[in-house]
Amino acid sequence: MKRTFYQYVHRVRARGLALLGGLCLLTQLPAQAQQQLVWEENFNGTTINPSTWTFDQGDGCAQGVCGWGNSELETYTNRPENARVEGGNLIIEARRENYQGKAFTSARLKTLGRVQFKYGTLEARIKVPNLQNGLWPAFWMLGASGTWPASGEVDIMEMGSAAAIQAGLTNRRLGGATHWENADSHAAYDTHYDSPTDLTADYHVYRMSWDSQFIRMYIDGTEYYAIDISRAAAADLEEFHKAQYILLNLAVGGQYTGIYDPNAITAPLPGQMLVDYIRLYQSPGDELYLGTNNSIAGDFGIYTENSAITNRLAYGQDANLYLWNNLTNIAGATPFEGQEVLALRANAGNWFGFGVDNQVKNLAAFANGSLKFQFKTTYAGQFKVGLKSGAGESWIDFPAGSSKYGLVRDGQWHEVVLPMSAFGNGDLGSVTQTFMFAGDAASSQADFYFDNIYYSGGVATNPAPTVSLTSPANEALLTTPASPTLTANAADANGSVTKVEFYSGFTLIGTATTAPYSVPWQNVMPGTYTLTAKATDNEGVVTTSAPVTVFVAAPNNAAPAVSLTAPSASNSFTTPATITLEANATDADGTVYKVEFYNGTTLLGTDFSSPYTYTWSGVAAGTYSLTAKVTDNGKLTATSAPVSVTVRSNVMAGPNFGVYTDNAQITDKLALGQDANLYIWNNLSNIASPTPFEGPNVLALRANAGNWFGFGIANDIKNLAAFKDGSLKFQFKTTYAGQFKFGVKTGGAEGWVDFPAGATQYGLQRDGQWHEVIIPLRAFGNLDWATLEQALMFAGDAPGAAADFYFDNVYYNTQPVVVAPVTYCGTAASGDYSYAVTTTGTSVNFTFHPLGSVAGGNLAILYVNGPGYGMTKNAAGDFTYTLPNQTAGQALSFYFTYAVPGAGERNSAAAPHSYTVGTTCGSTPAPAAPTVSLTSPAASASFTAPATITLTATAADADGTITKVEFYQGTTLLGTSTTSPYSYTWTGAAAGTYSLTAKAFDNAGLSTTSAAVAVTVTGGSTPGGNEGYCGTAANGDYSWKAVTSGSNVAFTFHPLGATAGGNLAIVYVDGPGYLMTKNSAGDFTYTVPNQTSGTVLNVYFTYQVGAGGFERNSAATPHAYTVGASCGAAPVNAAPTVALTLPTATSFSAPATITLTATAADNDGSISKVEFYQGTTLLGSDATAPFSFTWNNVSAGAYSLTAKAFDDKNLSTTSAVVAITVVIPDADNDGYPADQDCDDNNAAVHPGLVFYADADGDGFGNAGAPTVTACATPAGYTLRAGDCNDQNAAINPAAQDVCGQDRNCDGKLDLPAQVAPTVAVQPSSSVQTGGPATTIYLGYGAQRVQLTASAAAAASYTWSPAAGLSASTGASVVFTPTAPGRYTFTVTARNAAGCTADASVTITVIDARGLKHSDKVLVCHQGQVLEISANAVAAHLSHGDKLGSCSAVAARPATAGVASSASTLMTTDLTLSPNPAQDRVSLEVALGQDATYSLAIYDLKGTLVKIISSGQSAAGQRLSLEWNAADYAEGIYLVRLVTEKEVINKRLVIQH
Repeated sequence: MKRTFYQYVHRVRARGLALLGGLCLLTQLPAQAQQQLVWEENFNGTTINPSTWTFDQGDGCAQGVCGWGNSELETYTNRPENARVEGGNLIIEARRENYQGKAFTSARLKTLGRVQFKYGTLEARIKVPNLQNGLWPAFWMLGASGTWPASGEVDIMEMGSAAAIQAGLTNRRLGGATHWENADSHAAYDTHYDSPTDLTADYHVYRMSWDSQFIRMYIDGTEYYAIDISRAAAADLEEFHKAQYILLNLAVGGQYTGIYDPNAITAPLPGQMLVDYIRLYQSPGDELYLGTNNSIAGDFGIYTENSAITNRLAYGQDANLYLWNNLTNIAGATPFEGQEVLALRANAGNWFGFGVDNQVKNLAAFANGSLKFQFKTTYAGQFKVGLKSGAGESWIDFPAGSSKYGLVRDGQWHEVVLPMSAFGNGDLGSVTQTFMFAGDAASSQADFYFDNIYYSGGVATNPAPTVSLTSPANEALLTTPASPTLTANAADANGSVTKVEFYSGFTLIGTATTAPYSVPWQNVMPGTYTLTAKATDNEGVVTTSAPVTVFVAAPNNAAPAVSLTAPSASNSFTTPATITLEANATDADGTVYKVEFYNGTTLLGTDFSSPYTYTWSGVAAGTYSLTAKVTDNGKLTATSAPVSVTVRSNVMAGPNFGVYTDNAQITDKLALGQDANLYIWNNLSNIASPTPFEGPNVLALRANAGNWFGFGIANDIKNLAAFKDGSLKFQFKTTYAGQFKFGVKTGGAEGWVDFPAGATQYGLQRDGQWHEVIIPLRAFGNLDWATLEQALMFAGDAPGAAADFYFDNVYYNTQPVVVAPVTYCGTAASGDYSYAVTTTGTSVNFTFHPLGSVAGGNLAILYVNGPGYGMTKNAAGDFTYTLPNQTAGQALSFYFTYAVPGAGERNSAAAPHSYTVGTTCGSTPAPAAPTVSLTSPAASASFTAPATITLTATAADADGTITKVEFYQGTTLLGTSTTSPYSYTWTGAAAGTYSLTAKAFDNAGLSTTSAAVAVTVTGGSTPGGNEGYCGTAANGDYSWKAVTSGSNVAFTFHPLGATAGGNLAIVYVDGPGYLMTKNSAGDFTYTVPNQTSGTVLNVYFTYQVGAGGFERNSAATPHAYTVGASCGAAPVNAAPTVALTLPTATSFSAPATITLTATAADNDGSISKVEFYQGTTLLGSDATAPFSFTWNNVSAGAYSLTAKAFDDKNLSTTSAVVAITVVIPDADNDGYPADQDCDDNNAAVHPGLVFYADADGDGFGNAGAPTVTACATPAGYTLRAGDCNDQNAAINPAAQDVCGQDRNCDGKLDLPAQVAPTVAVQPSSSVQTGGPATTIYLGYGAQRVQLTASAAAAASYTWSPAAGLSASTGASVVFTPTAPGRYTFTVTARNAAGCTADASVTITVIDARGLKHSDKVLVCHQGQVLEISANAVAAHLSHGDKLGSCSAVAARPATAGVASSASTLMTTDLTLSPNPAQDRVSLEVALGQDATYSLAIYDLKGTLVKIISSGQSAAGQRLSLEWNAADYAEGIYLVRLVTEKEVINKRLVIQH
């Protein structure tokens, strides 16, 4: 093997600027000139165009990204319910429906393999649905090659983010983003635009402009996003200089929305995303790929040197071969063909695999073709061969020991032919990996050899035309006045060229409709032009020629001028350097065509537009001579003066390395604008006229309130390994008290040191003065300092008010940081860490010291009495935090959450530690009991029944917290309070004397009871006495009483039931009415003076029924009261009544929505509320009738429901329990509930289905092969077993037997085969002729022969052709010839089952009759023809003479029908029937001579489709053949019969 076509998968990507958050000072560039509409989709039809769109389907799991990598909640389908064209719009509809195990469905469409482009302006007019909350529409792009994020992603429009939901801007916030791979990890830059209006109310135009400098995004012309992609290699942004394709989708839930629970989706469904149009505009030179113009047919090479296969992959250009795992090159391998072979070895114990990754290829024409390759191995284990497209990966498995499709494991080369149909891939129009090979872990070393890999049998329905510009030549120079003629060659293999259009850029010069194709180009002005020709065929397919560059200049053209403006000789660079070359180029009498940048004589790059720049990345150490060379429109050139630059090693030895400093003593430092840039990520602006700490420069930045802030200094890679034990030092001043953090990025990882709100550490103060901050580098984590990418990062959460920050003299120092020794208090029970706690003044200092496997982690969080605090890692690898404002003697309970490298997070919450402020380790006192006192009511306080008494207590715990305070009357618990101030209101207290206490509990479970407070509740009284109520109204609305005191009568009105809460009562006494006064108990009172004892008063009331209610009165049923009399005792308040009336059903389906309804009444008052419970858990309450509560999203389980009614005196009653059950439904009764079933409406589809491997796709599987248990039928599997040959689709239990073959797998031959007959030839005479029995000599010896056929089990015989035979049926027939020739007869034996077998015999007839005398015989004697008598023949034959003439068989003019038939048999012919055909075609071949023949099918391009038959034939032999064209595309095919003597072509039309 001389070389291979592949490169290894571990590619080293260039590293440089990491654009991690945003960009500062983005330069606005002018829009590209000459952009024209090159593609559009207006959705004006009735169906989604499959030549433009394909679908992503499912939930992403089949692609290895469940939830599509974003935890989305929907499954995508291609059903019209989810995606359709209607009313001139593409409609993408999200629906709430259980489908394939998901709660929602929607659609995601993409143009992969159909429409792809690099650079241009893409816009779409879209209307999104109401997104509140959980819908996520997107208009975006993905790279057509590579794996995400290395493919690149551009999100032009996405809405419904979690941040927008939180801000209340769900329908007004628009997001834009880019994603790429930076230093082998994911990087992204995103921003958003908040619209003043609802974006879901109407259509909006979302536009992206993309060129080699920037990606910008707009809504209705307003720019909302921009990213500089000009320094692709330096910033690791190569993804955005490759073709991308378009996607449209409407997702439900997921990471972007922050909603992961289907029940939390509140957006109205179904929701529709409407797309009116999509348009693409491009400039000359931009790239556009249309799959319809790039269909591949015929043969397509993957790894081959076969010169006949001209269309093939070019490794390093449009393809690369990647070794995925455990494969190495085998040296010295012998190819099957050519000079190269792919020879790979897999070692034992690990899986192996490789893949050919290529730019998208349209292989749709190969749907009925095959993948062919030469392969050899002796490995007996499992492996598989696959391909990958936009529809995902598809594999053909070769289980251990299996041999199929021509594959043999004997260590010899064999051609493997894999039918494309066996892959079952849904989108051959977008193949991104044309060949993949993988296997499970090998049990021993395994060698594999591949060669001549190609796709065969590609049939294009309409191949594109071909076109090339033939004049003028590329880079031709014309002198004005110029009027050249443009000419082109164009052809169409299967049709005609209707026109050829000639373009300069996008400008049409002219059109030619007939060959030779040419147009005049008149009066061309000086300039440089790009010419193309576009050919259109008779079916509308267009092909564009390769471009031709033409220079046009005026006579005496003068040379241009150029100077290299950057870099300058004074610039400093370190490895791997990124050097931006900039040039100023002019042309006094014309235009500049291009500027080329050189290092010495090596071309670095070319720029065709001003400003002329090139970014040279990854420059190694050395001295370089740089120049710029300009070419004008007259092809004249000029070269700039050279600039010499030196690139030094990026290894920084120390002792200092400057980041942002004017200190002259620090010589090694970053140069902003050369090897570093400062990027403002968000919400930071310059502060005018700041005062530096040193030198003339200072970094002074202001963050406004309400938004996060941050910046970063990104630099070319620097090696600071010598600084790893040192520190980052800088001068800093601020008065901002909030949170912020400092960070670095090195070794591909970020490290941060957090400063929580108010924190002061590492020398940082918040007093508005300059202070030096010294952060040990170890505090940033266990980082690799040999590849520093961002020397300083700074960020913080949204401030409450504007905050100012000043930075100066920022540099790294190598001097090791010494950390004071720590005395540790103890070690965690798990052994994960030790900890220390000390007190300094009112601050408590905590230290977390990782042990064992925890060492090296970068996270520790301290939780003290509840709240958590992020700890800071110091130079020793410990984590520290200082907790301010603590009180001596206070007991602290604390624990830690911490990272375990490679094993996630752990915490010690189950085994917390304790510390008493002011003590040293080990002296923590035992927990102290809390204190409590009852502060209200006062001792000996007196109340009137029914009394309302408020109990209040104070409680504290010196070494912990109060968890609750209970209030008691004697030993009876009245109530509980869990928050300060602690109180409880006791209502309806009856007359009596009571002892009240409060009992406090702390977090350690200790309790203390307060001193008792005695109070008295006396019987109820009203003005004038303690007498009871006189009666209750007949309608139950109120009770009333009257009490005489002297000559005064005091009336009391006590509302009941619905009347309670009213604000009006009037008492009428013997006519006049008096407005009553409402007291604190809710009763109304009025005293009528000057009444005479014994007088009977007539009394009634007018009153309001409830607050805001209408009025009633009892005038119709007045009361009577005798002045001076006493009434009865006050009625006792009765408890309310309550009943739960709903639900009445006892069973519900999850997730259930259950409405609880109750009736409640209070005969002597009113209902204040009704609470609804599940067991002891309060679900909700209702204060107004009808009383109800709706319980949503109820999961499966058994529940006990009750209602609890409270009256206006706080008495309560609980209803009888209603028991219900919520179950997960099983709609199809297949035994699998809906949360487990993949289709709960189809009992035949459920998770327990067993599928059998169906390699031949005939619907029957191999019961002996491994099975799969699943819901839906996996590719290559079926529900039915019983296939006895899974490599042949014609053999299965549903097939019918054919002769001699059991095809229905029942083990029996329904049609036994007929064995081929034998034919005996018996001449009619025993006269010796010197020839065999199969030769007849006319005129001598036997003049006929008897042909006798015999075959076991034959029931009948049929002979053909019948001419010259005595009969056409029967075992024996007689042939009597009348003319010379070769006569071939075929006998067909047929058994009782109708099965047949053939045999043929050829009889040669030589004319030996005399030419002059009919009674003479011709013999050949020593080269002379003699005419002798019959009696002399025997003597001549005995010494070697032969009968007949000496030349070839002499033909005598035919005089009989048999001779005429013989002449017909000797003519070669080909008959096709039927023609046109739908499926099976009969091909009848008659061969006139002994010859080698071949019969094959070709398409109109001459590409071989199928070989029908080939071999050696005898003259007169007839062949009856058949071709099944059902699986081939409609169209015209050529059937070609080739022999050594002639070629016959016939057209065959296939119409399905």
